[in-house]
Amino acid sequence: MPLILALVGLIATPIATTAGENLEDRLGLSSPAVDEHTSAGDVVIVGSGCLFGAAALLYLIGLPLVTGRLRLSQSAVTTVDAAARVLAVAAAIVAVYLVFRAGDTGSRAVWG
Repeated sequence: MPLILALVGLIATPIATTAGENLEDRLGLSSPAVDEHTSAGDVVIVGSGCLFGAAALLYLIGLPLVTGRLRLSQSAVTTVDAAARVLAVAAAIVAVYLVFRAGDTGSRAVWG
C-alpha cells in the first residue's frame, strides 16, 4: 500500500505543477511571490521521486523472490531493510517539507 500511495503522489505532482503553471499563465500572474511559489512547486517532484524510490526499495526487499535471487545473507537483508527504512523516513520528511514550502509560498503569494 505505501508503494501505491507513493506512486499516486509521484503521478499527482506533475499534474498539480502543470495546472498551477497553466493558471499562472491564464491569469497573467507575475510577481516575486508567485515566482517563489512556482520555484518551490517545481522542486516537489524531487521529494516525490525519492519517496517513491524508497517505497519501491522497501517493497522489493520484502519479496522473497528478490532476496532469494540476490543470494544475500540474512544479516545483509536485515541491514538493507534497515537502511531502506531510514531512507524512507528521510524521504518522507523531505517530501512533506517540500509540499509544505510550496503551499506556504503559494498562500503568501495570494494572501500576503
